[in-house]
Order: sequence, then structure tokens, then C-alpha cells
Amino acid sequence: MTTKAMEKAETIDIANARQVSQAYPGLAVVDERTAGLFGQELSQAFHGDFDVSASSVALQKCDAFLAELESPGCHNLLGLEALGGSGLFAIDNHLLFDLLERLFGGGGLPSNETGVEFDRPRFSSIEERVIRRIVRMFGRAMESAWRAMLPLTIRHVRVETKPTNAPIASPEDSI
Repeated sequence: MTTKAMEKAETIDIANARQVSQAYPGLAVVDERTAGLFGQELSQAFHGDFDVSASSVALQKCDAFLAELESPGCHNLLGLEALGGSGLFAIDNHLLFDLLERLFGGGGLPSNETGVEFDRPRFSSIEERVIRRIVRMFGRAMESAWRAMLPLTIRHVRVETKPTNAPIASPEDSI
């Protein structure tokens, strides 16, 4: 690296979400593009109108993040080799069972039904097939959105019902 390039180098505190979002505004565009493409795929596959958006970006300790997730729930461990690690794609139980209802000929769950009771330790083989299909749709959307910045391949490792069984980082790491 030349000294001129070193003079322009700037240290970024990755524990400061605001500083990261200002330093890499392209990541917000990638998030929005991923959400839009994923919404289109869901709409086509499940014959409905799905509006998906990126709500927020924040850094927090891994154990605090995992504690906020549904348990039991639908937590998918992803392999992100180009980014040097793993990711977690959680599907809300109500959304998952609404998609299953639509797939098997129903009109979806009633909108006034706020929660879905799910306390089984595992998903059925049919449910897992649908989950893998949804994760592949998300993976394609994410790969397409990242293509301009980094060739990325998303690999579905496994589905877990407990977020603590899907380790993406050590508990004290900021994610």
C-alpha cells in the first residue's frame, strides 16, 4: 500500500452501527434489493402479495440477539463462505404456517390470528422441504443483490427450532 493510500485510510468502529452504515451506504441498498427480490419470489411461489422490506440495521451481542428470537421457531443456519462465516435466517412461525396453508390450497391463516402454537422439537419432512424452498428463494435474492459488490453463494446448512442450536458467532461477539 502506498503512503498516499495510507493517508486516506480511516479506522471504522464496527461496534458502532451508525458509523458502519455511514461508511458503507451500499449495504443499505443491498438490504433493500434483497428484500424486494425476496418479496417478488414469495409472491410468485405462493400466489399472494408479499411486501418485504429491510426494517433496521443494528449491532448487538450475539447472545442478546438470539434471546430475542422465537423459541421454538424456524431458524436456518446459512453458510456464507465469501463473507467468511455463517448467517441466520429466521422465519416467523405465523408467516411459515401461513405459507404452508397457502401452499396446500388454503387461503392463508386469518389475519386476526396473532400467534401460532408450535412447541414441537422438530419440523415434519414436508415442512422442512417448504422451509428449504423458502430459504433457497431468500438465498437467490441475497446472491443477486450482492452480485455487484461480491460474488456470494448462500448454502443452507440446517434448520433448528431453538436459536441457541444455530451458532453463528460466540455469545460475546457483536453481530
